Amino acid sequence: FGPILSEKDLEEGKARWYHWIRMLMGCKPSPYIAVKMTLMAKEVVGGDRHDEENPYQWTTTRTNLPGSADYYPRKSWMEKIRKDSRSAADLFTFVDVEGAM
Repeated sequence: FGPILSEKDLEEGKARWYHWIRMLMGCKPSPYIAVKMTLMAKEVVGGDRHDEENPYQWTTTRTNLPGSADYYPRKSWMEKIRKDSRSAADLFTFVDVEGAM
């Protein structure tokens, strides 16, 4: 992420505030709201997938499924491919409910 404030920002008296909070659990819609906001944030971070300067830019997908003739077990099952034929960056999120099973 880099520094929160640059030297120029400090000289001009600017400030940026970042705040991370946990979603209040126990209310009926709270899991829905937490997942919805996470997906919205993921969409914002990904930006415009058609912008060639965007690391998340991709134009096509390639599948590598078990049972297919060209299956290679060391590669992922699905891959997003950039316009320059390289693999595109991707963002993954995980949810842990920490519940007893």
